[in-house]
Amino acid sequence: MKKLQPLRIQSGWKVTFNSFVELDPQELIDDDDEKWWEFNEDLLQLENIDKNLILDLGWYGERNLNSGFFKINLIKNLNWEKPLVEFISKEKNEIIDKIEECMNSY
Repeated sequence: MKKLQPLRIQSGWKVTFNSFVELDPQELIDDDDEKWWEFNEDLLQLENIDKNLILDLGWYGERNLNSGFFKINLIKNLNWEKPLVEFISKEKNEIIDKIEECMNSY
């Protein structure tokens, strides 16, 4: 079983879904099929009910580093068409930093 990625969850936020594992796509090779299956559009969802916010993380594009990427959407009032924040990166550390920044800033 894969270990979940440790995150500093701020007060007021709760985890509603989590399959965001410690695996870093930068360390995988393209034909590492079994490990690439860990990357999909539903990796992590956090919710702050008091602020009516949802933070959503997924892996989009192909299951390889050349065309795939992480994407964070910070949603207010269930308005998925106009996220407060949309952040894209292939770098896992940037994604972790942005998740924690969003929880602190909004």
